[in-house]
Amino acid sequence: MTTTGAHVLTLPTRGPGRSQDDDTTDLVEQALRSVRQAVDSLMLASRMLSERVGSRTDADGPKAPAGTSDGDGSGEPRLSKQEKRVLTLVTAGLSNRKIAERLDISDKTAKNYVHTVLLKLGAATRTEAAFTALCQRLVDPEECHRARTLASDAATRLPASLTPPTH
Repeated sequence: MTTTGAHVLTLPTRGPGRSQDDDTTDLVEQALRSVRQAVDSLMLASRMLSERVGSRTDADGPKAPAGTSDGDGSGEPRLSKQEKRVLTLVTAGLSNRKIAERLDISDKTAKNYVHTVLLKLGAATRTEAAFTALCQRLVDPEECHRARTLASDAATRLPASLTPPTH
């Protein structure tokens, strides 16, 4: 199996004749390269998944990671209701802290749930877990969109203590 991943790039050092704008431009270019690599990885994973599904001839279907499938033979990971909520929020792009706030749990508990979900899905990263969740329809895309919208709305609102008084 071929694996891909983003390469960690070192930050540029400012040398003679380099301005802070040059450094900023370099950082933006490096970020764009990382995004392109991530998109390429997703495209490769998508192609591999579609080839695997298209060429599957056995009735059992794909095998889930050990100890994660339901007893119904579907091969889908067995996630608790709370783990499904966490997976939805991960797929929506929320951080552990935001997940903790949304579910009214501690940051550490959110981190543990995310770790458990990654293990059950056999995913190495949050992005891979989100991709798997969407491909296997483990989460509702509309619910992910609502969670993302709520998160961005909350981020743009000023806390009450910073809101100017109205007269």
